[in-house]
Amino acid sequence: MRAKVTELLEGILLVVMGIACVKESVRLTIHMREQFRYDFLGPDHYILGVGSSLLIIGIVYLFTQLRQKPSVRESTVEKSKKWGGMVRAAGLIGVLALYAFLAGQFGYLLSSPIFFLLAFKICGVRSWFFSVILGVACAIAFQLLFIHFLGVIFPRGSIIDLADLGF
Repeated sequence: MRAKVTELLEGILLVVMGIACVKESVRLTIHMREQFRYDFLGPDHYILGVGSSLLIIGIVYLFTQLRQKPSVRESTVEKSKKWGGMVRAAGLIGVLALYAFLAGQFGYLLSSPIFFLLAFKICGVRSWFFSVILGVACAIAFQLLFIHFLGVIFPRGSIIDLADLGF
């Protein structure tokens, strides 16, 4: 029973966050759109996309949890209680901390393939070759999406900045 309440609260939280994002997007569109004429996406459309995604995911999650039979739900909870999930989560947190350090030193472009490679290995991708290919593909996809299409500034890294100065 406790697992069901937790899963329902998770779904409700996703829906509430989605509604808050959509509401903020509408507020930005109505009151501040004049300031964002230089950017087609602007923060309002971007937040609308994220909020709508959260809202849809939350609703789908709620419906799947409500339709799931208790025996299936309990077996899923029992599986998640194993230490493997905790070790995997701790490993991902460690890799994320390493990524934050490496991104500050070497920049996004050099540190991201390493991060994705390690994250995929921790998450259970067995093949090193496939992990490397997947890691490089994800780094390139994020580079294209966020830097080239959305204009987000990613860290260049202090070592790369020193190299630009002639050191």
